[in-house]
Amino acid sequence: MIRQKGFTLLEMMLALFIFSMLSMLAYQILSGALKTNDRTQATLQRINALQRTMSMMERDILQIVPRVPRGAGQSWYQDDNGFALTTQSRPNTWGNCCTPEIQRVSWQLREGSLHRLVQKAVDVPLESEPLDATLLDNVEEMTLRFYQQGWKTEPDPQQTLPAGIEVTLVLKDTGTINRKFVLPAAWPAYQETALEGESAGEQAQTESITADQAASSPDEDQPMPDGGSE
Repeated sequence: MIRQKGFTLLEMMLALFIFSMLSMLAYQILSGALKTNDRTQATLQRINALQRTMSMMERDILQIVPRVPRGAGQSWYQDDNGFALTTQSRPNTWGNCCTPEIQRVSWQLREGSLHRLVQKAVDVPLESEPLDATLLDNVEEMTLRFYQQGWKTEPDPQQTLPAGIEVTLVLKDTGTINRKFVLPAAWPAYQETALEGESAGEQAQTESITADQAASSPDEDQPMPDGGSE
């Protein structure tokens, strides 16, 4: 008699059990890797959004100009929900490059989202719609401080632009983000450039006056004209 060889029912059940355990383990590893990747991508997107927001805010603040819009009392405006300023639309190295284009920029906190609104011109009608861009969400609070012979919660309108501006954002997921921006007027290089410009202007003015005086004064060595008397 020929005996047939094969797997018993117990061996088949044991093999199926091992295969199911390995499949479940592989699924858990794959699922964990996908969730980790999703969390990593979300964190990277959040960091990129925060860096982009801080970079744009830094550019607006560092390129601020004391240009007062038509009908407004001062160039800087702020309330509980944000602030507005007049800034340059392109970099300008300490005012020595060229005449920059200026625009009106507002930063506003609306329903947990930080918006940047841009008016292409400073003096625009009230009904004009600005360009609105949502840069950051999950923002609970935004506070400002200004350095004018000490930190203040509001800028002094009787003084020039502050030497520094501190912006604090309270985020739901990240916590508190604090950035201090030093305005160009407080940079030593800016002050040296301004002083050099003033000195050069004063020297040029002095040389011009000296040349005019030399041209208008009579020369003592020249002979008197005919018919004249000393």
